[in-house]
Amino acid sequence: ADLPGWGGDDHLAAFDTFRRSATQALKKPYRDGADGRTFARMRPLFEVAANTTPGSQATARNFFENSFKPIRIVNENGDPGLVTGFYEPVVDGSRQPTEKFPAPLYRMPDDLVEVDDNIRPVHMDRYFRFALKGETGLDYYPDRGEIGRGHLKGRGLELVHVADRVEAFFIHVQGAARIRLDDGSQMAVTYAAKTGHPFTGPGRILLERGEIPQAQMSMQAIRKWLHDNPDKADELLW
Repeated sequence: ADLPGWGGDDHLAAFDTFRRSATQALKKPYRDGADGRTFARMRPLFEVAANTTPGSQATARNFFENSFKPIRIVNENGDPGLVTGFYEPVVDGSRQPTEKFPAPLYRMPDDLVEVDDNIRPVHMDRYFRFALKGETGLDYYPDRGEIGRGHLKGRGLELVHVADRVEAFFIHVQGAARIRLDDGSQMAVTYAAKTGHPFTGPGRILLERGEIPQAQMSMQAIRKWLHDNPDKADELLW
């Protein structure tokens, strides 16, 4: 009752989202958090959600109210907090490569495997959670530059094609997108895996090079710079 707007929320829609996450988590459990949160504490709720179909808003609301405790978070110095949000961009595309849609989004290749401390080679940095599975064992997977130069080409891994490499890059960074296909249908794409290499934000590089002033830095400014400098775009993204 203390949460503004809670009584008017769409609890059925929230439960549907939670149930889909719960179903996936039971297939592939989350890792325990460094702050003491454990998957074991959430498993019972995931199991209930995965096997429940609430018939009313009240039932869905009761699930959340009985399962979770709301916590108010405030800065110790009283300053306002900053909340960042996730969004799912909608972009145009085609299942087949065309002159208008040449840039592919790839499905996970079969030589890209997840690794942990039990199987990670001694020469591999512990940061890496994915590796290349080759005939001689595990090694670093080719990075974005090598993939951009054709490492995955010709292997039948293309899921869909979008307008350009800039569009594909921001879908990679965001982790999901809804593709509006040229036949009028839509498809959703979402993160499956990564090469494992550390991510370097292009905005930081552009700031360091003096290409975009700090006060003007934004995703829109990065996009504009990439489109205005096509001869430099690959070098920056790679």
